[in-house]
Formats: sequence, C-alpha cells, structure tokens
Amino acid sequence: SRGGRPRCADKSGIIAVTLISIHAAADLCVAANLAFVGAKMRDIADKAAVNRALIRSYFGSKDEIFSDVVRRRSALLLDRRHVLLDEV
Repeated sequence: SRGGRPRCADKSGIIAVTLISIHAAADLCVAANLAFVGAKMRDIADKAAVNRALIRSYFGSKDEIFSDVVRRRSALLLDRRHVLLDEV
C-alpha cells in the first residue's frame, strides 16, 4: 500500500462543490462592492476557502468570473420573468 493522500476515483463532486463555493463568493464580493472593480480575487478566494490559483485555473481571469456572475444572475432573472409572465 502506498502512503500519501487517498485517491478519489470521481472528482466531479468535489469540483462541483468547489465551483459552487467560488460562484457564491464571487456573487457576494461583486454585490458587496456594488461593482466589478471593487471585487478582488483575493476576497473571492478567501470567501470560497480556496487559493487564487485554483480560481484562475477554473476561470482564467477576473473578467471571466464577472462574466460568469452576470450570466448566472441573468439566467435566474430570466427564469423568474418567465414564471411571472406565465401567471399573467
């Protein structure tokens, strides 16, 4: 038996949880600063409890994180709009 860290056969669950944490942290940082400029990669990493290198490996840049935040929030608003229009 080899020592070291245990190997995980399926990392997709871990990756999904990590991405959810990063998404939530990015949302909080952007909302708290009320602007993209005020949101810092360091703050997003701290709130997500991950390092900045991991965020960069998933998203590449702060611009990509912001684009992802806008895309996800837009989708939520669009879904909500459809629900409200269906009620009319």
